[in-house]
Amino acid sequence: MIAAASGEVSPSVAHVPRLHAATAERDRSDPDALLAGFAGYDDGQPMAALVRIEQFLRSESPPGRAAFEPKLVALLEEPAITPAARRILAGWLRWVGSARAVPALERLAASTELAASTSIAALADIPDPSAETALLRLLATAPESSRVTVINALGQRRAAAALAPLGRTADSANPALATAALEALVRLRTTESFSTLEKLYAANPGSQPRGRALLEAAGERLRQPPAQVIAPARAQALAAIAAVLDSSAATPLRTEAAGILIAADPARAGERLIPLLNGGDVSLARHIARQLVLSGQPHDLSTLLMGFARLPVPIQQALADAAGARAKPDALPLARAAFGSTDSAVRATAALAVGRCGDESAVAWLVPLLTADPALASSGRQALGLLPSGPTDERLRDEFHAAAEPAMRASLLGVLADRQDYTVWPLAAALCAASDARLRFAALDAVVRLARPGNFAGLLALRARLRPDDDLRGWSQAVVATAASDPRPDDCVLVIQRALAEPGAERQVLLGALASLRCDQAAVVLRGLLFSTDPAVRQETIRVLAAFRGDTAFVLLREAAQRASESDERILSFRGFLHLIAASRQGEPPAPLSSVLEHYRVAWSLALRPEDKAAVLAALRPIKSKPAQELLNELAATATQP
Repeated sequence: MIAAASGEVSPSVAHVPRLHAATAERDRSDPDALLAGFAGYDDGQPMAALVRIEQFLRSESPPGRAAFEPKLVALLEEPAITPAARRILAGWLRWVGSARAVPALERLAASTELAASTSIAALADIPDPSAETALLRLLATAPESSRVTVINALGQRRAAAALAPLGRTADSANPALATAALEALVRLRTTESFSTLEKLYAANPGSQPRGRALLEAAGERLRQPPAQVIAPARAQALAAIAAVLDSSAATPLRTEAAGILIAADPARAGERLIPLLNGGDVSLARHIARQLVLSGQPHDLSTLLMGFARLPVPIQQALADAAGARAKPDALPLARAAFGSTDSAVRATAALAVGRCGDESAVAWLVPLLTADPALASSGRQALGLLPSGPTDERLRDEFHAAAEPAMRASLLGVLADRQDYTVWPLAAALCAASDARLRFAALDAVVRLARPGNFAGLLALRARLRPDDDLRGWSQAVVATAASDPRPDDCVLVIQRALAEPGAERQVLLGALASLRCDQAAVVLRGLLFSTDPAVRQETIRVLAAFRGDTAFVLLREAAQRASESDERILSFRGFLHLIAASRQGEPPAPLSSVLEHYRVAWSLALRPEDKAAVLAALRPIKSKPAQELLNELAATATQP
């Protein structure tokens, strides 16, 4: 359909195929035929007539369109025309109309019809001065419901003659009219309109709409290239921003003023704004502090550095945070100044800023924090992790070797692990037998976090150094993970077999590692354990397999559910098989639905007891898909057969 407000062709019309050349030629020769019957057009009716008229208007020469315009105007004022047709006609006149269409459009705009807004939009676009004069009259005569649209149209035209009435309307008790008038004054972009905005704001400096309009006009001036803005106009804009900053306006407005000033005049904004950092408006001061640092003007950074100690703590905090956000070497001196604050929160923020701005030289400032109070220690550790690699890692290793206190060595080992410095892996492995509990814990944690493919045998051998009270969960997970990623899985199988033969072996961990290996030899060893003559070994193997996804586990548990010599082991294997199916649906990535359903079909064939069959049906019910429901219905039907 034709757009109501703009008169432009909608996408649906734009894609209608071109009319046959003979039809288009006939329309040009008899343009009156185009409008025949159009007065009765209504929304929802066939659009062929609309398309033909628009094609004619777009393809016709300017003289041809000018000759056709009176026909459109006459039809627009036809008493019997439908509202939809009148709206579309006004839209067409928006881009083909001239002074001849203005009186009719003005009369329509002064009405309460739905087409009034389209007529106002047409008057905004018609370049003839009479259209502007009509809009000025409508500012006083149009219904109040259309007044905002008229004001916007005057702003769009940048109607200089509207200055006085817009200024009066900006004082209206109607907030919508007042705000629209202020926005139109901004769009005029003249010295007079700017002065009007200044006077309006001075009369009511607490007004958010007036202040925002003045700031918008000032910002627009200041964003222009200096060559396009004369010096007095620029000075006037800066003075207006200063007036807002010095006023009793709400914090958001003053904050907006500071942001415009920094963006428009970064080299000199600091001179005006830095004195406000010691003012009573803490929220404004925080914003100014952050924006000045992010702006990165050398003079401002230097001034902030010199006066840092005299600033209130909340502003020191904002500066430290901003230095970290800037994350460039020029903000490092400010971060170091904040680092010397007596406030622990400022120091914690400054530590992170040093980490983001600094280099290896910052290691000497940050390392002492590792044994400070918990908040500072946490910030120090994070900051050390942020420093660039290379020389920083060398410095940290030197600090570690030079440290005498176990607490400091433990913290440094944690930092090196955070930084994934694999060169300390052998050292951490050796320290897993340290007498100091904290150092031993940090060493084990580092070993686990730094472990890589190829470390499986070393991790396994590490068990002999660990104490009974050590937390072995991380070690166990690392053993299984490194086994799964080891580039030589067959060698891992041999290592596991030897370890299983030793007394006191961590059998659950070893069997888990074996189950994670993707090689035929691992499956052979697991099958041997699954059908061992020792019932305890068989049950232990079933439980481990049930905890690991993978084709090997599926195959072996299926075999055990079919062939186990004891009914308890068959039931345990069946339950483990069901558990694997459910776990495969939650995996990353989840197993394909077709694979899941095939496994449930296999599980059904393994279910010997009614409760086992019920467990399969219960597992299928929550799967909301047609194939799953079909399988559920099929299996449920067989379950009820005698």
